[in-house]
Amino acid sequence: MKSIAIVLAGGQGKRMDSSMPKQYIPVLDQPLIAHTLTAFEQSYVEEVILVVGLAEQAWVSETIIEPYGFQKVKHIVEGGAERYDSVYHGLEAMMETHSLEDLADTVVLIHDGARACVGVDTINHVLYTAYTEKCGCVAAVPVIDTIKTSSNGRYVEGTLDRNYLWSVQTPQGFMALPLWKANQRMLQLKQKDPQSFMAMGITDDACVMEQFSEERISIVMGDYKNIKVTTQVDLLLAKAFLEEAKLH
Repeated sequence: MKSIAIVLAGGQGKRMDSSMPKQYIPVLDQPLIAHTLTAFEQSYVEEVILVVGLAEQAWVSETIIEPYGFQKVKHIVEGGAERYDSVYHGLEAMMETHSLEDLADTVVLIHDGARACVGVDTINHVLYTAYTEKCGCVAAVPVIDTIKTSSNGRYVEGTLDRNYLWSVQTPQGFMALPLWKANQRMLQLKQKDPQSFMAMGITDDACVMEQFSEERISIVMGDYKNIKVTTQVDLLLAKAFLEEAKLH
């Protein structure tokens, strides 16, 4: 088995109300993204493609990758306007540096760089499941809140049965070539019929595979601590979780 992780760290973090992108905010004396990369460095993943913001490649290499000694980060590429564009840029880097023969047996994990509390066990579990079952795999946790529906945001219309609901996280793992082909089909539809594409509501990589491939997608148990840092409150939680992890 060969394995590649595409770590997305190109967001601006507008909801964080910070002067710098959230992935570079210091947490326990390290940029947030450094905690994320440390987990992948300690996992079974062999190679990391880091996707960053425009014109940030040299800065990230000089201030994060080299000082912290991340050996698995082989490529740093610029992201795009949307999350799926950034994923595609990462996939392009993969296709340029690996043969089709190698990729036939390669699992690609895609991870949000802002999920800095991801556990090594979670990464390895998704990787192993995607490879052994030759299908997509997402880390997820059962929904614990009661979920109401409302089309107008004012009145409740119904209540969903949370016994069937999962909150999906990253990493999400897929065999490399089906993932590449599905992303190509997605972008072709976006160019040909933007309205139909937007109606799909693509929010993660599992959505891409659901719409543009026939791959099954399995679920493995994630971790409630594997939060995506989006707000100042999330930042406080992440700091607490990372401190706790260091004690163990």
